[in-house]
Amino acid sequence: VLVMCPDIEDYAPLISATFGLADDDGDETRHPGHRLRVRLADRSLRQTNPLLAIVAALLELADARVTASQVLDLAASTPVRRRFRFSDDDLERLRGWVASSGIRWGLDGEHRAPFGLSSIPQNTWRTGLDRILLGAAMAEDGLRWIDKALPLDDVDSSDIDLAGRLAELVNRLAITLDDLTGEHPLAHWLDALGTGMARLADVTETDAWLQAQAQRELAQVADDAGDRVHTIKLTLADVRALLADRLRGRPTRANFRTGELTMCSMVPMRSVPHRVVCLLGLDDGRFPRTASVD
Repeated sequence: VLVMCPDIEDYAPLISATFGLADDDGDETRHPGHRLRVRLADRSLRQTNPLLAIVAALLELADARVTASQVLDLAASTPVRRRFRFSDDDLERLRGWVASSGIRWGLDGEHRAPFGLSSIPQNTWRTGLDRILLGAAMAEDGLRWIDKALPLDDVDSSDIDLAGRLAELVNRLAITLDDLTGEHPLAHWLDALGTGMARLADVTETDAWLQAQAQRELAQVADDAGDRVHTIKLTLADVRALLADRLRGRPTRANFRTGELTMCSMVPMRSVPHRVVCLLGLDDGRFPRTASVD
C-alpha cells in the first residue's frame, strides 16, 4: 500500500500519532493501526538529522524574541541535551527556575532594542540568570538585593552545577545569535551556523554520521555558490530562504513495495504498480501545483 500526499511534513506528525510507527511486539491489546508496519519516506533533512534541525532553529531564533519556551525547547532537543548533560529531571528543574525567576523573553536589554524596549531589562534571560546564580550563593530571606537582582530561593547547593550548565547554554546561544546578524558573505553565515551547531550540540559515536552529513550539507551550499560565496552579501532572510530550500524533503530512491505501508510525497508515476495507491491532502492550495519560475 502506498499513500502519497503533496507535503509529507504536514502529515508526518498525524501519521506517527495514528499508526505509532513502532515495531509489532505481539501485543494483541494494541489498536490494529499500531500493528501495521508503516514507514515514512521523503522526510526533510531537518526531520531526519537533529543537528540540521538545530541549524534551522538558530536561523529562526536569530531575529526572534528568544522566549523562555523557545530556549527550553532547544535545551530539550537530543543533541543539546547531550552537549550539556541535561536529564529529564534537570529539564523539569529548569522549567521551574525559569517560571520562578520571571524569565519571559529577550537575552538582555540590548537584545530588546529592535522591539523598542532596550531600557527594560526585567524578565530577560540575563536578569533571570542573575537571580538563579545568586540563589546558589545566598537565600532570598530578607529581600537582600544585589544591584537589581533578588536571589532565587529555589536553588540548592546540589543545583550549582545545573545552574552553571544553563548559564553556559544561554551564553553560547547569545554568542551564536550575535554572529547571525547584519549582512555578510555566505561563507560567514555558513561558518557561524557550523560553529554554533558545534557549540550547542553533540552526538554519540554511533551517530557521528549525523555530524558528517550536516557538515557536508553546509559545505555543499558553499560549493554550489562557487566564487560568490565570498563576494555577495546576504541578509538573514536570504540565508533562511536558501537553507529552507536545501533542507526541505526530497524524493528518495528508498525501497518501495517492501510489504510495509509507505507514506511518501507525490512524484508522478512513482513506484507504480502497487496493489493500493491512496492520495491524501488534495486540497486546492496543494494540488494541483502551479509551476512558476522565479
